[in-house]
Amino acid sequence: MKKLLVWVALLAAFHFPSFAQEGESSDGLKVNLGVAGGFSFNDMNEVNLKNFMYRGSDEVLATYSSWYLEFISDFLPAREQISFSAGLRFTSRYAVVDKPWEHMYWLVNEEDKVSDYITLRSFSQRNCYLGIPLNFRVFFNSQDRWVRPYLRLEGCFDFKVATVNRADIYNNHMSYLYEERIEDQLGEPKNLQISAATAIGVRINCRKFYVSPELVLPIFEMSDSPISFIDSDQLFVTAGMKLSFMFPLGAKKKGDVTSVNTSYSSDIQKENVMPSEDF
Repeated sequence: MKKLLVWVALLAAFHFPSFAQEGESSDGLKVNLGVAGGFSFNDMNEVNLKNFMYRGSDEVLATYSSWYLEFISDFLPAREQISFSAGLRFTSRYAVVDKPWEHMYWLVNEEDKVSDYITLRSFSQRNCYLGIPLNFRVFFNSQDRWVRPYLRLEGCFDFKVATVNRADIYNNHMSYLYEERIEDQLGEPKNLQISAATAIGVRINCRKFYVSPELVLPIFEMSDSPISFIDSDQLFVTAGMKLSFMFPLGAKKKGDVTSVNTSYSSDIQKENVMPSEDF
């Protein structure tokens, strides 16, 4: 937790710099602040739980989805052909197994050659993360275009802040006895998750702000799976969408200010004074 607070403090110092210096050149580093949101999804055909047994024929066993909201600082050199950005992201990752109850069983007791199972309606897991996304973006055309396509590369470090497991048992009388036990047996993923992604998008100039829709494909999970009962190999590649709104910070408006040096000179007419003569 201490490491997370240190990361957030460093990010805050990096995220809100001071741009109040007078005389800053408009050809220097340009900064945009914004918000973005996105989601991803995938279907799974395998669940990694030793106590779970499935007797159905459906190939898609679990569904996985993820959504996030982030605040971004985008830094662009003067020519605006590339950009670097960092931010703070909240992510919710969710997986659920929801099938006909007669196909899902959970082993609750095993002694000698006798095994006791109960039937399930569904079970799920939701993990919440606080992360630091780092981005590198390359634009394909010049900065004076209203619509600019680009390629974006991303790496993100996520720190788990909460896990919620849910189990829905078919027999309500068994829920009191086994619900908490099953939820504990679903487990939790590791606290640190690392992911990488590539995206293709366009930045649209809306005069006072920018809008950037993106197709994010693929997303790579570089560490262990963010869902405890889904193997990391299945979540290695997923797809998603992202939409961001960016607002220029401290943009210099080139006004038509001209300094006019007006010199006031008094035209002194020199009179030719005739010398006085004594007659």
